[in-house]
Amino acid sequence: QPKAKETRAMESFVAERLDRLEWLGKVRVESICGVGGSIRAMGKICQEWNGMHCMPFDISVIDRLLAIAKKKDGEFKKLLSLVPGRIHTIVPGAILLKGVMKKTGVSQIFTSKYGVREGYLIARILKEEAGCEH
Repeated sequence: QPKAKETRAMESFVAERLDRLEWLGKVRVESICGVGGSIRAMGKICQEWNGMHCMPFDISVIDRLLAIAKKKDGEFKKLLSLVPGRIHTIVPGAILLKGVMKKTGVSQIFTSKYGVREGYLIARILKEEAGCEH
């Protein structure tokens, strides 16, 4: 669980890096679909909070997650039990996603049922079935 100073450092780092991407500030999109593990983990947490499939979710889910991460009351560890493979990346991922959402005006996030690895595997299988060399 990151300390408050570490969280602030991550937020500053992300804000500075995103500000360097001038083109990103010109992009305006209403929704995005996340296939990465951290975004899918946030979707799973949202689903747990709402007791149903949480599609799409919005920045309030990220804000709640980050607020819980700042507390030292054990609730954060409970969240991590839902997504144990994301113990080291859920907070940085949430900070990055929030920064991108603010910069681009994204209001809703959809999560893919499948991740990057599944997409890679499917692409490889389709190439092999088509007889393509790689």
